Amino acid sequence: MLSILEKSVTMADPMTSTISLMTIKNNIGVNEAPAQIKLMWGLIMGVTSLVFTLTGGLDGIKIVKTIAGSPILIVGLAMMILFIVYIVKHGKSKEVQDMMVDRS
Repeated sequence: MLSILEKSVTMADPMTSTISLMTIKNNIGVNEAPAQIKLMWGLIMGVTSLVFTLTGGLDGIKIVKTIAGSPILIVGLAMMILFIVYIVKHGKSKEVQDMMVDRS
């Protein structure tokens, strides 16, 4: 049980930091979001997870994973598609040729 708690806390901290940093204005060059914003996002995520767990048990946890994973899936797919479009459009440019060095 202690191991599960440790893993949950270990994953929650970077997730909270990332979401907090993404939601502040002028975050260019900022390494860490303010503690108040991190605390707010940590509480929101914790309460949401607790509500889903208490009301739905393991099915509630599965719902939270699906809800949280769907936007990440969409962003990942969009990044892959846009990367392919970029390569097709700029495939012959010197910059792209330099990135694709033959390593054999």
